[in-house]
Parts: sequence; structure tokens; C-alpha cells
Amino acid sequence: MTVVKTPGGYGLSENGQTVPANFSMSGDKVIMQVNLNGMQVRFDGIIDVDEMRGQLTSSQPMSYRRQS
Repeated sequence: MTVVKTPGGYGLSENGQTVPANFSMSGDKVIMQVNLNGMQVRFDGIIDVDEMRGQLTSSQPMSYRRQS
């Protein structure tokens, strides 16, 4: 998943599909909100040079699939 610049701000892009994301940053703290197919996902955390740490919350249970 990649963060991309969109006309409206930023988005998350994967497999050619881009989902608009709402970013607000203050220092090294970041709040990111994404609407995935009607599900609100929010990330509160810190972005370091090579890692993101924080809490992910969503309006519905999320399942993760790993692609092989």
C-alpha cells in the first residue's frame, strides 16, 4: 500500500486503486482517516523514518488477508 498525492490531498493506493485519505500532521504525530467501501478507518500514531507506530480503529471489524 502506498501513500499518493491526489488532487484533493492524499490517498492510499494499492493495485491501481486509490482511496482518498484525510491526513493531519502535527510534528511527528499523524492522524489518518480513510473511507473504505463505507467503513471508516482511522490511524493515530507516529511516523518514524522507516516505520509507523500507532492505533488503527475502524467502524466495523476488519480482517487482514496476506497475499502470497
